Amino acid sequence: MKYLLIVPFLAFALFSSCKKDDPQVTSSPIELEFGNTTNMDIQTFNKTIHLYDQDSINIDVNNNGSTDLKFSIWLYTTGSARDRFGVIMYSPSKEIAVNGFFMADTTYYFESTSIHADTNSTKVWVTNTSNYNCYRLSSSDMISKTISPNFKMFYYNNSDKLYLQDTYSTEFDFPIWQGKSGGVPYVTSISGDTTYLATSSYGQNCHSIGVDEKYIGFKDNSTQKLGWIKLKYNTMSAIEVIEVAIQK
Repeated sequence: MKYLLIVPFLAFALFSSCKKDDPQVTSSPIELEFGNTTNMDIQTFNKTIHLYDQDSINIDVNNNGSTDLKFSIWLYTTGSARDRFGVIMYSPSKEIAVNGFFMADTTYYFESTSIHADTNSTKVWVTNTSNYNCYRLSSSDMISKTISPNFKMFYYNNSDKLYLQDTYSTEFDFPIWQGKSGGVPYVTSISGDTTYLATSSYGQNCHSIGVDEKYIGFKDNSTQKLGWIKLKYNTMSAIEVIEVAIQK
């Protein structure tokens, strides 16, 4: 009887010792809490990037001498007209993958007309505007185009959680904030005293950061460590990069 009891005990002891020697997938925690600075390396920036800045904000997240995150101004223009503008963030090194999700983008469209009459003459200006937005302003709005699923970033609040098994991508070079803008009206035709013009208007990006302090989560692909970028929308044309943090 005593022999029969010893054999299972030895088997358990050997199994336990083998478990302890198993290699670990990662030495970093599998989750983090936004805003909790415990066991985090923090870089404080408090730098603001404005619409017409020529400079960009470059961040070396893991202190290896390369630019892992870059913030710069994004402008889309047609000729001399400023059609769309915003702030773009991307990873030149591709070592940092940002947390987010994939979704299809649908752009909606409607036409509007405004009339301006000169009170001192018989001249009239009629402006037709093509309005684009990423959501329907009314049930009559038409679909302009639908783009196949692409990557969008999540924006988090203080105390939210980020997990290692969440979705991440290094392909996130699109505006984190986009202002409402439009092109310069141009003349399409003239009939007598009436001048006809056309222009376009672009609504704000539906996936932008908003007006409060927000966090963007990321993963260092080489170490599997998690981190965050803390941002704030300051004015109509500025984003403040407050701090960047990564697990120790």
